[in-house]
Amino acid sequence: MHGVDTGAVNDVFNCDGHELSSNLCGEADDEAWGRIVVGQRTAVTNGVTSTWTYHYYLRTSWPAPPCANCLQGDTWANQNDGDFADYYNATFTGFDSAQVINPDNTNDIAFFASSDGWGLAESSFQCYVTGGHCNTAPYWNPNPGMAGSLLMEQHWSAASKLVSVSKNTYAMNCPPPGVSHSNNINTGLDNPGSTQLSSELDQNNPVVVCDPRLTQADHYQVDGVTDMYGYLTDARVLHQQTNYTYDGDNQGPNRTVGYDYGNVSKVDTTGNVDATGSHAATSHMVTTSTYYPNDNLAGGIYLTNRPAQQQKQDSTGTVLACSQNIYGANTNVTTPPTVPGATQALMYTTNGGCTGTTITVKHAYDVSGNPIGNIDGDTHLGCTVGSTQYSACATYDSFGSHLISAANAKNQITSSSYDSSAAGGFGQWVTATTEANGQTTSFHYDVLSRLTTAIQPGDSTSSPTVAFAYINTCTNGTTTPCLELDTSIRTTTGGPTTTTRQWYDGWGHLVETRAPSASSGSDLITYTIYDAMARPTTKSLAYSVPTSSGYITPDLTKARSVTAYDASGRPLGQVTYSDQNNGTYIVLSTSISYTVAQGVTGLSSENSNAYEQTITLDAYNHQSISYSDALGRERYTQVFSGTNPYSVVRTVGTNYDGLGDAVLVQTFDHTATAQATQSATFDALKRRTGMNDSDLGSCQNTPLPAGCSSSTDWAWKFSYDADGNLINQSDPRNQHVYASYDALDRPLCRGAASTDVNPCQNSAYASYFYDSYTNTSNPGVTFPTGCTAPSGSYASDPIGHSTAETFRSAGAGNGWRCTGFDQRGQLDQSTLSVTTASQTTTQTMHMVYNDMGQMTQLVYP
Repeated sequence: MHGVDTGAVNDVFNCDGHELSSNLCGEADDEAWGRIVVGQRTAVTNGVTSTWTYHYYLRTSWPAPPCANCLQGDTWANQNDGDFADYYNATFTGFDSAQVINPDNTNDIAFFASSDGWGLAESSFQCYVTGGHCNTAPYWNPNPGMAGSLLMEQHWSAASKLVSVSKNTYAMNCPPPGVSHSNNINTGLDNPGSTQLSSELDQNNPVVVCDPRLTQADHYQVDGVTDMYGYLTDARVLHQQTNYTYDGDNQGPNRTVGYDYGNVSKVDTTGNVDATGSHAATSHMVTTSTYYPNDNLAGGIYLTNRPAQQQKQDSTGTVLACSQNIYGANTNVTTPPTVPGATQALMYTTNGGCTGTTITVKHAYDVSGNPIGNIDGDTHLGCTVGSTQYSACATYDSFGSHLISAANAKNQITSSSYDSSAAGGFGQWVTATTEANGQTTSFHYDVLSRLTTAIQPGDSTSSPTVAFAYINTCTNGTTTPCLELDTSIRTTTGGPTTTTRQWYDGWGHLVETRAPSASSGSDLITYTIYDAMARPTTKSLAYSVPTSSGYITPDLTKARSVTAYDASGRPLGQVTYSDQNNGTYIVLSTSISYTVAQGVTGLSSENSNAYEQTITLDAYNHQSISYSDALGRERYTQVFSGTNPYSVVRTVGTNYDGLGDAVLVQTFDHTATAQATQSATFDALKRRTGMNDSDLGSCQNTPLPAGCSSSTDWAWKFSYDADGNLINQSDPRNQHVYASYDALDRPLCRGAASTDVNPCQNSAYASYFYDSYTNTSNPGVTFPTGCTAPSGSYASDPIGHSTAETFRSAGAGNGWRCTGFDQRGQLDQSTLSVTTASQTTTQTMHMVYNDMGQMTQLVYP
């Protein structure tokens, strides 16, 4: 606090090793404890050394110095409290800034709120300091009231180029809105109880209650084009600004008006691209939230942060999407919640506000808050909980902590089993799962809860399908990778296994895999090498090595791909080498660079707009560029001819609506003339409802397509059910495809008329059947008579699978397909029958698999 003898006064390490009884560095701590901090951290794994170096800095030029040479520090205190009874009484408020030098020599500098110095809460309070001078340094100032809060972070490249800056702005809220003050001004001692709520009473300058809130976050992508003095004004820099509003839309009778519940009521995000031009509305996105707090402590309820309504808006305030939540047994969104679980979620399908058609999804919970029932948007009902039907159901153990079974709207049940013994982790580990066909897969674990065996249907405990072995050969000190995972997969039931071995480094990265090759006595090896920042830099193609135990050092003369990264961890390209010339022969390469700049080559309309350019060059220096805006959306891509100088060949531009949907895609030629256009419209749930395409059909075409009522219509139109399934599509010819679905959202039929599919009729041109070899799943359609379940040595477990399909086409015949599945869900029967020109041809194939899931037999007709 009193400074240093030489060097930087704000560097906390300046005095290290220079402490003498005769100098400033040798003075005892002054009313504040010293601090232990990390100065350097080093990690070594697989021969790679990673070192992080840390520097810490004090705030200088204190506005409230407690003494003449106390101009910097990291503490805050009551200046009147200088007694020796509690000598170390100053509060540590943290450092003004800290720097991290990363292993790749990039560095990050973070700036924090800290301290203004020492003083009194108010200038009117009596000063007892010798000489009679006291500072005003109340706790409710940003320094120290939000000490430790991140104010700014800078990211610098290894070449000392500014890559990006993030800045945060806060509101202090001392005291928070709606919080009363201490009302203790009549104690005879000076304190700010008339305006503040003390949380740690120290007369004259107490710690008071504050609730610092982030109100604005700014991010600047600089990419080295300017420095700290220019990034705020440089038009090339991408700037994203997000503003936060709190408690701006709390409603209902059970709230305390004006109270600080901390609910984020508005998030307003702006990107600087075309912020005032034709895309202004979609470069400015707003999310608003409405709450109905239930602040009823007397009644034992305090649920104040459950959102009742959320809206997405553009910069003009137009509502683009709306959703609402209803809680517990409430019947409307405006009733404050009495339980935390949302039992109804309403989503409005149309833009413009919270009106019109809604899709409602309902939820039910047990007394522990676990979800036990769900009713989907189409109100499919099947399984039951108690006497109530749902689309999906769940049951739990008696503790309400483990899922025991789950059922769907077809009442198809999957279940999990637990074992309360030590082998089952005392009931914490899943020991078996049973699927809807009644087939069971069981699991075993070691004492560290790691899976050791998985036993699928047809295998046994003594002959498991998959076995895992965990091998640790690590010793103290630096070692080669010594953590090994061996995965043994059985090739035939009761037969031998094949083992793949994997090695991991100290960070848990997979560094080597060895799998058996087709040649006896050899393995196929692949490796990955990581840099000091733990990024994968070198990945090999598989190559052969003699079978052996233990980790093998990577052979850098083998075929491999090498990737480099920039200061932000973005790839700078990749070089692929073959085995030729001792692994130095390049067969493929790309290089990537990043910069921020104004404009898009060849498009004058974009001259003033800033974009992040990602420039890619291939091995022949052919160039392509993508342009992303401040909101991270890719707006343009370009390909060029030539090898510097370059000429634009093609530009593809994309415009987005306020929900992030691509509403216009245009392809421009080298003269910036649009040659192809696709436009689309979306509903509030981001589902595409209309499209015009210059190639596939558009209402801007001449003559007007049959499916268009005018040039402002959509040539392609799409309709959906409440579960998001496409139920009607019409094309520019005004030809329709209708579809219907079952309770599990599986397609049941498709037809050219609505009457073909509602419900499914034999007139539909495609029909589908599930779970059995009857028409139970699709009763309005005739099941193909030739379709039967696999028999003999072929298993049949159809539940959860498509078993048959019929198809027909006017003038082109008709037919059907039939499929069967074994106990592991593998296709073991496939039949195709086609009737055309009064002739029917039917062929059936059967498949047999080994324990690894590989097909070993294919039996033709």
